[in-house]
Amino acid sequence: MPQSKVVVNRVFNCSSSDLFNWLIQPELLAQWFGPRQLKVGEVSVDLRVGGELSVELIKPMGDRFLIKGLYTRIEAPNLLVYDYGYEGLESAPPDSTVTIKINDLGIGKCELNLTQEINQAADEMSDREAAWNGMFNHLEELIK
Repeated sequence: MPQSKVVVNRVFNCSSSDLFNWLIQPELLAQWFGPRQLKVGEVSVDLRVGGELSVELIKPMGDRFLIKGLYTRIEAPNLLVYDYGYEGLESAPPDSTVTIKINDLGIGKCELNLTQEINQAADEMSDREAAWNGMFNHLEELIK
């Protein structure tokens, strides 16, 4: 049976509060979210349970699609949980739930633990793990 969960753990050189801000502030999120070959368009965040996260991504030829989330749990600055889906793609990946836990490690470091659980069996899980790691590599460069 195909894997239906991605787990990514990373340590960042910043406080939990700083990292949380990179995950929720539209102007910061726009700097690192999405594959590097895509441009980020409009980003909106309604940070409340039931509020929406929306990130517009623009392909090199100008086609646009949205990654959308609906926040289901928020415990600033340590936890974000949201439903995750796509709009505007011909063959969109299945919807999923993303859980991000942030643990303060002291001395200006924190650990991010991301779990993405797919709502159905999916074949491209290694691609999703690589995508998250690519985005977090970019975020790590920005935080330094």
